[in-house]
Amino acid sequence: MPAVCFGHALFLSQTGEHARAWEEIQLAVLQEPLLLPLKRWQGAVLYNARRYPEAIAQFERLLDAGDDPFAVSGMLVRAYVLSGRDADMQAFLASLRPKVSQRDFAGLDLAEAWHLARRGETGKARALVEHVRQLQFPDWGRDYLRLQEAVARQALGDREGVRACLLEVAAADWDPPKFLNVSPEFDELRGYPEFQALVRRTGLEPAPAL
Repeated sequence: MPAVCFGHALFLSQTGEHARAWEEIQLAVLQEPLLLPLKRWQGAVLYNARRYPEAIAQFERLLDAGDDPFAVSGMLVRAYVLSGRDADMQAFLASLRPKVSQRDFAGLDLAEAWHLARRGETGKARALVEHVRQLQFPDWGRDYLRLQEAVARQALGDREGVRACLLEVAAADWDPPKFLNVSPEFDELRGYPEFQALVRRTGLEPAPAL
């Protein structure tokens, strides 16, 4: 059954068994080849496995097929960043920005801040982080954005800011998603005890710090 294969693939990906996760999600797609959410998860499994060129190709195929760009935008932007495809990332962000409100674009603003900080453009990165800080969100949205803010602050070398974000999330009534344990954008946070505590709240043992 596709649901069984999908659920198993998701579990395997979240626990770092990427090769087996890929086998399972492939089986699910073979059984339901027209189901777009499964194909999105193909890209997610590849992204979590650090197979960025393949993940990008999968997400771009979905966009070419008319899929909602916001369904894959976060992982696609970060895969572009981690692959060094700056021009593609900027073009994709520019195509999306006019279509939504500032609040709905906040996660992508933080992804761009992360990218700018990694390039040494710290002034622009800090301005984007502060811009997002000033926006208002429901609790669940705010908590996820604080994690993304922590990623950007780590790239800025702001370790105290990272800890403040992680402690803010820890204090919230929020169940962190299990993908914290494997998503590549969080790799540089894995050494923080505060981040490890958030991962443990998902029921998983934290992946080793890089």
